[in-house]
Amino acid sequence: MQTQASLSPSTHRAGQKIRAYRSERGLSAAAFGEMFDPVVHEQTVYGWEAQGKRARPSAVRKLDALGICAPGDWYALAIDEADEPARAES
Repeated sequence: MQTQASLSPSTHRAGQKIRAYRSERGLSAAAFGEMFDPVVHEQTVYGWEAQGKRARPSAVRKLDALGICAPGDWYALAIDEADEPARAES
């Protein structure tokens, strides 16, 4: 979960979803990058997550196919969880 202090104005929703996916599975950025062919460097993964960098089309397609994030997420601003209304628990 990102805090308001760590949420960059250039961060996109795809970066948030990638970070959440890695966190839920205990994957390092390097291990996540190995899911791609060719392998994506860990600094590239960090760039996607925290610096608002955009992935190459082949990586966008792979992330979409894996259900991690949709192509449109790269153009949507990140959601600040502190501003989100509390969700009712089911």
